[in-house]
Amino acid sequence: GEGWWHLRRQRADVLAPVLLKMEGCTNVVVMNVRFINSPFYHIVSISCSRLLLEGLFIQAPLDSKNTDGVNLLNSTHVVVRRSTVDTGDDNCAVKEGTRRVLIDHCNFRNGHGSSIGSLGEGGSFGEVRDIVMRNIVFNATVNAVRIKTWQGGRGAVTNITYEDLVLVDVTCPLLIDQFYCASSQHPSKCQNSTEAVQVSSITFQRVRGTQTSSAVGQFLCSDARPCKDIHLEDIYVKPTKRRDGLEAHMGKTRPWWLRPKGTPTNTFKCWNAKGTATNVEPPACLNENSIGHGVVSTGILSRGMSIGLTTSDKWESVVTEKRKRRAEQAESAKQREDYEKRVAKKEAATTTSASCTPFSHDQVGCKDGVFTKPEANVYPHQR
Repeated sequence: GEGWWHLRRQRADVLAPVLLKMEGCTNVVVMNVRFINSPFYHIVSISCSRLLLEGLFIQAPLDSKNTDGVNLLNSTHVVVRRSTVDTGDDNCAVKEGTRRVLIDHCNFRNGHGSSIGSLGEGGSFGEVRDIVMRNIVFNATVNAVRIKTWQGGRGAVTNITYEDLVLVDVTCPLLIDQFYCASSQHPSKCQNSTEAVQVSSITFQRVRGTQTSSAVGQFLCSDARPCKDIHLEDIYVKPTKRRDGLEAHMGKTRPWWLRPKGTPTNTFKCWNAKGTATNVEPPACLNENSIGHGVVSTGILSRGMSIGLTTSDKWESVVTEKRKRRAEQAESAKQREDYEKRVAKKEAATTTSASCTPFSHDQVGCKDGVFTKPEANVYPHQR
């Protein structure tokens, strides 16, 4: 496939062949097959159902163009398991119309990781739902898992679960990008739009490992359609700097644009992302305003979102606001406690230890089985 890669770098309009393309198929098993250096995508499933891909080995160099490992389009009930994918593009890509997919016990190396999308290009409709990715090792990939949608698109990405992921020197492990604008697909600037593909019900559980960039995760979501119901649980990722010796040991040399620059930091970066975080290290920035733990947005650029760390002044204002909110909550709690004490005192003053029967309605102050002192100048016939 090397000749095709060089040709397509010079002429993007050239259509290269796919090694295995399945279209409109049902009940298909592809097992224990090696796919090496495809001119284009290695495996493509279009409008297929009940598809099992198991024990596959897929490999292409880091600098190979558009050599996705597995591409799923408008397919349902698909299982990809116990496979190794080492490519120059998406290790696995789940695209529009795909649902009910399980990717399990796989090893992804050196590519872009596992992607959902891109969806919504050119204002189109795209939907992906009911996807589970679990027990996956990501080794030196650009991302581990990412969701990418174009501004102006329509549709939804929902009910996605990522769990039990192991990261080995991944550049930016967790990514949701609703401002996706690839120069290879859109050479001119992308226009801002109020319409967007809705991203919701995304769960990340039990993620461990190392990252080599400035962020463990970036959740960059639309102003008009914020990401919602994002749940992070048991995430522990620490920064590390990839060594040239490790690259040599792996027999790979990462292209210059993928090599880590400087000393990595460790944080989450968010914009319009709402959800919950439990047992997450570093602390996640998901909250009501999607700004927290020293992370704010610095605005939308022509090709997406630029996110930066807050200054000390901004951080101080965040701390001050939190202290003020806690003080208000404490004051409200004290007021509620005082009110409850007054009510209890009033009840104690108006209630005796004696009791009355339901037949004592003619008795002064008999109500609900207890005697109460009547108000002044109020007689039984006036009650």
